[in-house]
Amino acid sequence: MGRIETTEADDAPDVTGGRSLISGGALLALAMLGANGGNYLLNLLLGRWLTPAEFADANLMVTLMLLVTAVAAPLQLVAARYVGMHEASGRPAQGAAVVAWLYRRAAVAGLVMAAIIALPAPLWSTLFRTEDPWPFVLLAAGMPAYLTQSVRRGTLQGHFRFGRLAASFIAEMLARLGVAAGLVAAGFGVTGATAGLSASSWSRGSSCASCSRSNPPTDSSPMR
Repeated sequence: MGRIETTEADDAPDVTGGRSLISGGALLALAMLGANGGNYLLNLLLGRWLTPAEFADANLMVTLMLLVTAVAAPLQLVAARYVGMHEASGRPAQGAAVVAWLYRRAAVAGLVMAAIIALPAPLWSTLFRTEDPWPFVLLAAGMPAYLTQSVRRGTLQGHFRFGRLAASFIAEMLARLGVAAGLVAAGFGVTGATAGLSASSWSRGSSCASCSRSNPPTDSSPMR
């Protein structure tokens, strides 16, 4: 039998791809560290500028936003998995279909969550003993963007576009810090702090806008 000869190029690892992955991961880690630092700074400012009752209300809004992360994080992970899987198998169109499918369902889920939070806002205000129901309405305004842009982040992650993904975390933090701190300093209190949360949700969209839009899926459930 003939002998199959291999060359050094065949056996050599993809060093360039490995370095790119490591550098992209390091950049993303630094961006998340910076975003957490900005969030900590905002928390310190709110603690100094708000009264104890107002600070408790602001932290309630943050807690409700964190609860929505239980839905947003799986959306991002599922989008990243299917985009990366179909990209590696040479079927990018199928990955785009999955993104479109997830995006539509994330939008619907965001609207449903917004309605659940905003419509009975006086009830939530009474239940949680907050001073004003309007922060619930403002928080609800950011729900659709918060969930849909999690799908876009997953798309960036699946394509290993760590630079753009890192930029989205920084943009989100800057919007939250700038809007919330500015409005609270101007005297808007908890309403201003909550407006910063919603503004940061919408800022995720602008930072991920370079992500290509997906075509509508040809199947009702393209996740295969």
